Amino acid sequence: MNPSEQTSLDRYLVNNGQRLLGQPTSQASVKFQVAFGAVFTGVSLLAMPLSFIYGWQVFAAMLGPLIAGVANLIVGLSLQKKMNSNANERRAILSPEARLLLATTLKQMGGWRMAWSQQSVGWQQFGQTPDYSTLPSSWGSSAQPTFRSCKEILNERAFCLLDEAARECNRIQACVTGTKNQAVQKRTVDLAGAADEGMAQVLQQASLLDRFPESGSAVEASARQQIESLREIAERLEALHVREPLLTERMGSSSAVDRVLDDLRLESLARQELSGDGQSTEEHHNA
Repeated sequence: MNPSEQTSLDRYLVNNGQRLLGQPTSQASVKFQVAFGAVFTGVSLLAMPLSFIYGWQVFAAMLGPLIAGVANLIVGLSLQKKMNSNANERRAILSPEARLLLATTLKQMGGWRMAWSQQSVGWQQFGQTPDYSTLPSSWGSSAQPTFRSCKEILNERAFCLLDEAARECNRIQACVTGTKNQAVQKRTVDLAGAADEGMAQVLQQASLLDRFPESGSAVEASARQQIESLREIAERLEALHVREPLLTERMGSSSAVDRVLDDLRLESLARQELSGDGQSTEEHHNA
């Protein structure tokens, strides 16, 4: 699909679909994998000395479980570390209807390709964009993958609501991604949670509109309240980016351009102050 033809909802789901659905691996399964690996590794290591008594057959028998235990332990600890690094990220809780609509839409957008790619990049955080360029296009085929637009999948009323909400969430994500604004940086987690929660609520209303197009305007009105809240957040964030950063904010910047510019500004201010003091002293003597 040509990027210029993508809707705001298409871009939002490609970048945030799996993150909004949640982590592909649960905490319980990761803990079980770590425990499984630890038990197999421990039993294998304890049994290894028996090979000196009963021969190399014991060593050969324990080698397989030892490799399996170490592999599970390494993978489990790696996943646990990754999950702990994202522990501060606030995740919206999707209703069963919203989750079903989101999962079904993702599947219909790209079939197995979208499902495979979403699992591959399931750990991306808010503000990170997954790279789909390395995905295989089809089984044994070099053809370019084709993605269906959400506009072709959802009914018109549900799509319009979700597309408007996605547009505001994309604006929020654009303001948060790579920002050096301290006022925005310290609110990144809250902004991510607010954007996800707003989209989750709009998804809930859109799922009703998608399943029951005859549903009343009350459903749509509730969704538009969330969209307006998201729009106000995006506008206030953009206003923070437009304003001139404070000197204290610029001093904390790691950019060489900013450091040199601040240094020259301070030098200019110091010279102006010295020049002003010299003129005041000369006028005092003349008086």
